[in-house]
Amino acid sequence: MRQNTLRYAIYSVLAIAAFFLLMKLVGMENVAGLRVFNLVIVVYFMNRLARKNLMDDPDLNYVEGLGSLMMANVLTVVASVIGFIAYVRLFDPDFLNNHKAALFWLNNDTSLWRTVVSLFMEGMAGAIIVSFTLMQYWKDQRNTLKTKG
Repeated sequence: MRQNTLRYAIYSVLAIAAFFLLMKLVGMENVAGLRVFNLVIVVYFMNRLARKNLMDDPDLNYVEGLGSLMMANVLTVVASVIGFIAYVRLFDPDFLNNHKAALFWLNNDTSLWRTVVSLFMEGMAGAIIVSFTLMQYWKDQRNTLKTKG
């Protein structure tokens, strides 16, 4: 299960990075609404992880499954925040100044560290919600997986 947790966290981070790269390449990095797609990416990979965990161990208890999803989400959030810091520091130092409108959760204070804390808090809140919601879903689907074998 640990191997699956790390694998799906890496998949999630790479998909998010690819999505932001694509947004940058097509000139849509300032469209804040598209960033909601992060949630779609995370839900997709965490759903696959929950399913994989239950396929590998149909008797997996709820707390272990929730822990696996939470760990994958925490790794995704931390790696994404580190990637954001690296991007702003190394590639686009003016990103925060050029995209004030896209950073709608911050008023006019666009310091890197305030933005990083906001991203981290937003990511962790999403991690908790996504992990719990998916485990509730898969808790009810466990019997379906057992019959399909």
